[in-house]
Amino acid sequence: MYRVVLYAVFAAFTAFSLWVTWEKGYFAFLDVPMSSLWGLQVTLDLAIAVGLFTFWMIPDARRQGIPAWPYLLACVTVGSIGALGYLVHRSLRSPEAAWRNAGEPIRVGAR
Repeated sequence: MYRVVLYAVFAAFTAFSLWVTWEKGYFAFLDVPMSSLWGLQVTLDLAIAVGLFTFWMIPDARRQGIPAWPYLLACVTVGSIGALGYLVHRSLRSPEAAWRNAGEPIRVGAR
């Protein structure tokens, strides 16, 4: 059930983001934080959430045998689509273990 929801959110949000980018342009998102304090707050919140995700993703990718760098690049360039893409890859790579290690604590400096 989790995978169905994950795939649906990934597909729908990616399609929506592509449409918005086509209509408004890639750099139009820069208008949002400049338009109001709420716009700035939402933008900072997204940056913090994606940043925290990447700190979890790197050691998890090592455990799962998935290269992290494409998803780091995607997180920087397309935000949460990169994070969703990693989760989709993770679920396809090892369906039976896709959520088994998700709750493990992050050990700083552990390999």
